[in-house]
Amino acid sequence: MSVNLHLKLEVKKYEESKVQEIIEALTQVIKEEGLESEFQPAECKKDKDGNNMILVQSNPRYPVIISRSYVWIPQMQQRFETAIAKVMQGCQVLFYGEDAD
Repeated sequence: MSVNLHLKLEVKKYEESKVQEIIEALTQVIKEEGLESEFQPAECKKDKDGNNMILVQSNPRYPVIISRSYVWIPQMQQRFETAIAKVMQGCQVLFYGEDAD
């Protein structure tokens, strides 16, 4: 079963000096999955508590169609965690999809 999702990836608790390397690692996973045209460029922002955050999200105007999202999202979460851990240990990584319908 396929669903239309708005995808978001948040990375927190990282060293500022590692931002570019983390973004490169995330971008590589996105490219390997063939989704580079679906995601907007990474942004460095503040979360609602004022903490630094790297945010990568799909275009909010165009949902991404994902088959078996209940399997795919946890797999992607693990891939992002693994890629970031190679750059820096201890980052908080959250990848999720919001229903676009």
